[in-house]
Amino acid sequence: MKKLVIASVLLLGACKMIPPMTKTLYTDNDNRVVYSITCSSFYGLGHCYEKAHQACPNGFKVVDKSKKYKENENTLIFKCN
Repeated sequence: MKKLVIASVLLLGACKMIPPMTKTLYTDNDNRVVYSITCSSFYGLGHCYEKAHQACPNGFKVVDKSKKYKENENTLIFKCN
């Protein structure tokens, strides 16, 4: 039983360390794709900005950003220039 509890705690902690992934949200009125990246507090918002730069090598514009304290998540919503 003790091993099961330890394994569960480790798995839950590992979920918070999953790297951010870029998701397509919608296409705006200028026909630009708007993306969303959610980063755990383990990686931080700076890692979200790095991923946004990878998705948009010519730069990007931040549409919105937020931090959920209970979930320890940062969300960056952006579109490429």
